[in-house]
Amino acid sequence: MNTENMINKDDDECLISRTEQKKAARKLVLLAEQLVALSDTMLLNIPLSDELRNAIGTAKKIKVGNPLKRQMHFIAKLIRKTGPEPIHTALDNLQQQDCVHEKNTKITTQWRDRLIDGNNTVISEFIEKFPNCNKQKLNQLVRAAIKEHRLLNQSLTPQQNTKQKRTLFNFLREVISK
Repeated sequence: MNTENMINKDDDECLISRTEQKKAARKLVLLAEQLVALSDTMLLNIPLSDELRNAIGTAKKIKVGNPLKRQMHFIAKLIRKTGPEPIHTALDNLQQQDCVHEKNTKITTQWRDRLIDGNNTVISEFIEKFPNCNKQKLNQLVRAAIKEHRLLNQSLTPQQNTKQKRTLFNFLREVISK
């Protein structure tokens, strides 16, 4: 009798409550929604089976309603079969890359705006901080951006994103990312 009670207690510990099962299923559906929201190029960086890739492609074609909901549940089922851990890891890596990219963009924008303000000490600061940059090209791009900025300030309808500012931004981004 005691052994039967012990076996039943062990079985109860292994069982997961229905609420816990629903929570786990909902997490998988949310993961499926995240995967469907990603672009095709980002999906290439995530380890997925062919069947799962096809299911995600099908879900992208479905716009709204119950068919989309069913497809999300199907994707969640496929994820459950293969295991969500590698997918979570790959998504975390993508999010970290996005954070680094946003940070670099913010830093680049700040440097560009400071350089366009026309202070020569900022150019020397930038060169000290990033000695691998082409100093001559930096000076040329800064002069052209300042000239364009002054012309736009004089006109009645200034444009925010101008060619010289974009060129300077791209150059700075390349230097900063190295």
